[in-house]
Amino acid sequence: MAAYAALLSLARSTHPNNESLFSSDIIRSIHDYVNFLILFFQQFPHKVNRWETRIRDVAYKIEDILETFMWQRIQSHQPSRVKMDDQLKNVTEEIGLIAGEVMEERPAYKPASSSRLAAAGNDSVIGLREDILAIHRRLCGAPSGLQVIPIVWEWVVVSQDYSPHRFRKVLLDSFKLVEKQMSGDEIGESEIALKVFQYLKRRRYLVVIDDVWDKRVWDDIRCIFPDDNNGSRIMLTTRQLDVVFPDSLCPPQLENVGKEIARRCAGLPLAVVLLAGVLSPVDKIRASWEKIAKNVNPIIGQELEEILSLSYTYLPHHLRSCFLYVGGFLHDVNIRTSRLVRLWIAEGFLKHQNGGSKSLEDEAEEYFEDLVKRNLVMVTSRKSDGKIKSCSLHDMVRDMCIKKARDEDFIHVMDGRDLPQGLMSERRISFSRSDADDILGPTFRTILCFQIQKFSSWLAELGSYKLLRV
Repeated sequence: MAAYAALLSLARSTHPNNESLFSSDIIRSIHDYVNFLILFFQQFPHKVNRWETRIRDVAYKIEDILETFMWQRIQSHQPSRVKMDDQLKNVTEEIGLIAGEVMEERPAYKPASSSRLAAAGNDSVIGLREDILAIHRRLCGAPSGLQVIPIVWEWVVVSQDYSPHRFRKVLLDSFKLVEKQMSGDEIGESEIALKVFQYLKRRRYLVVIDDVWDKRVWDDIRCIFPDDNNGSRIMLTTRQLDVVFPDSLCPPQLENVGKEIARRCAGLPLAVVLLAGVLSPVDKIRASWEKIAKNVNPIIGQELEEILSLSYTYLPHHLRSCFLYVGGFLHDVNIRTSRLVRLWIAEGFLKHQNGGSKSLEDEAEEYFEDLVKRNLVMVTSRKSDGKIKSCSLHDMVRDMCIKKARDEDFIHVMDGRDLPQGLMSERRISFSRSDADDILGPTFRTILCFQIQKFSSWLAELGSYKLLRV
């Protein structure tokens, strides 16, 4: 969010390390106010909404004054320090008033550990209470016969390279059934299946089969799971709709269009679940499904937008700025995380959350993983050490991201219809066009530009952006 990001940036600008430029009581007061408000955001993230706009605006005003002074000093214009202090007096009083209001309210708050948000914990799943209860009932309740429980879901590591032999070996290894003196490769197919079946026989078991891409998988392996009528359960996770047809078989005439619908959902769990609700009452004929395939976004867009907005609301403040920033990249491209990390650091979004024991790069990696776990960012590739190499955004997530960023005056993503004169107060801008000569903005701090044909000539004009950082 813009307010928290603005505070982090201002804390860096007013840091005591800048004493040579800002050695005054006013600057030190501003720095103290900013640090107090940052701490408030971190301790009571669900209580800051009423002050967000005011905090953002006053932080922008202060930073504009300070950075204009620095620019003039670098240009050897000998700016008046007295004039800068005079300009800062009013905005210092303003941020002081806000801090005072926060301080008056703060004692009335319950400790963070007892708040509703904290009680939820970092590992809680928001908005899925009914689904969790339903899963619990099906896992632990009647009937006692063997059941297959399909769940359409997203998983971080995607694997389509399936073989029945490898699957059985994994089961064998997990049950510790391979003798120490032999490896799984030395055991035949039938022996593996028999060992697993015998081990599970007369036991009550829960087996999770993760990331099933083909309905034939279940046909290959079902014989190794005994049904002793004792409440055992098997859970499937999958991205493919045809894996979870009620009768376990997708009509042949719907297979291709079903795959197209699943592809358009791009693995976004909410999209798949919402769309499944749309498909269930529809006639199982190709024409009906093709009509839905062509209108996936309009059908689920409004309801999904509300749910995605809730996902953003529950994001910690230190993740919001990083998430909104990803929306500034081009549509449907793989974003190199190494580049994104450098940009996050340059923007000042990263602040050591654990006493500075980790590098900013390690901190950024944790931010990425958190966004991935929340299904807001999709991993497109990983490095050999498991770290994220590239990522992307689902179309619907990106649309929401751009809208939130514009509403909060965080970053303006141009869509080709924006007029240059309408960008005079933007602080961050992202665009992709053939000519950038008419893009002007005295307040620009960040310019993300893609596919610029006349970049070399435009690059010479960057000197006119006196407050530009990135």
